[in-house]
Amino acid sequence: MRKVVEYLRKKNNLTIEDLVVEICSSTMYYKYLSGEKNMSEKNLALIKERLGADIITKEEIEEFRKDLNKIIQKLIRYYNSRKEFEEDFSSLLEIEPQLLLNEELLITYGIIKLNYYLVNSNINDGITFSEILEDYFDKMSTSEKAFFLHLKIFFKNYQKLPIKEENDKLQLLLDNNRYMKDYGRFYMSLVYNYLKLKDRTKALLSIEVALELFQRDMNFVGLVKAYNMKSVMLGEDCKFAYALELLLPNYENAKKVANNFEVFVSLSNIISCYLGLEDKKNARKYWKIFKKRLDQKDGDVIIKGVLNNSSINLLTNFEYYGMKNELEELINILEINQVRGNHVIDKLIEYYKIINTDERITFIEKHLLPTLVGKVHFTYCKWMLDMCIIYFRENRKYKKATLFETEYLKQFKEYYFN
Repeated sequence: MRKVVEYLRKKNNLTIEDLVVEICSSTMYYKYLSGEKNMSEKNLALIKERLGADIITKEEIEEFRKDLNKIIQKLIRYYNSRKEFEEDFSSLLEIEPQLLLNEELLITYGIIKLNYYLVNSNINDGITFSEILEDYFDKMSTSEKAFFLHLKIFFKNYQKLPIKEENDKLQLLLDNNRYMKDYGRFYMSLVYNYLKLKDRTKALLSIEVALELFQRDMNFVGLVKAYNMKSVMLGEDCKFAYALELLLPNYENAKKVANNFEVFVSLSNIISCYLGLEDKKNARKYWKIFKKRLDQKDGDVIIKGVLNNSSINLLTNFEYYGMKNELEELINILEINQVRGNHVIDKLIEYYKIINTDERITFIEKHLLPTLVGKVHFTYCKWMLDMCIIYFRENRKYKKATLFETEYLKQFKEYYFN
């Protein structure tokens, strides 16, 4: 509770003197924070009251718990929209001190709060709060531990820190509790983690378990997400026809569960698979549907999330397969919707706007290739490398061409295939 009290003090911009005046001395508070001394129950209750928490009955605690568990269940089964989640979370903010300063409610609310930070890419606050919540790990239920590890791994990924230890803990926890309802969500987390760890075999195994659990629990949004992810992996393996067998009915299912984000994910994957099969006619057909749905969602909070998620795939495929008009349309859409902050998208757009060949090759070499590794399919990176090698040979820069053919290509292959 010490860290929670200090967290709320700082959040409310209270000095230590303001918090403890007429309750205890500042020295006593410092000793309480360090763990050197315990605060009396009476003084701690007064401090909690000053931070905005009232004394509540067991009945009130039970009502709060029910409300929090409803939100947790929606999170585990996936919300249909970010807007719906944010509305639910906003309803809790007025009573946040009450929820944080009661140990019976802290963990559940804390997990919801971490989800909110993640959804809004508020990484620094998320990292800070996850450190507070970690002190309560041993008191968490199995489901809460799974959710906490799932969130912690996301934050560590943002920090570019190793995730193997947490991922192994999550895998063990899930394997020992697979009977529990709605655990497909956490197996989906393992899929993303294993892809980060470059273990496609375990990623594919995890996605099959997720599909089995979503089917068992009749979690239709989960099924749509899992099939979308599986189709992406099949596309990366160039199994485009098989991927389309999953994607086309999955697109219809995404519409049925009214999950707009997954509708767009399905559409972008369908476009990419048709391009992989060099079927530009059908790729253009679904690109028109993609644009039409974007127009219908004009101004919706989902737009930027959709474009951030789908645009790297579409930008690189449109260029690779010579879809110049579609490439220009997508760049225009990104600029109109002011999609900024995604480093890869920013660099790709900057590259596409360069006309001079010499400048383009320099940009690829210095900025684009280092940015794209691990973010796009190997085929596109290899195509970029070949473009540079041909240019260097034509301009008699044989040393550089050889460097690209040997060292750079070797590094790329090691990253993608080892």
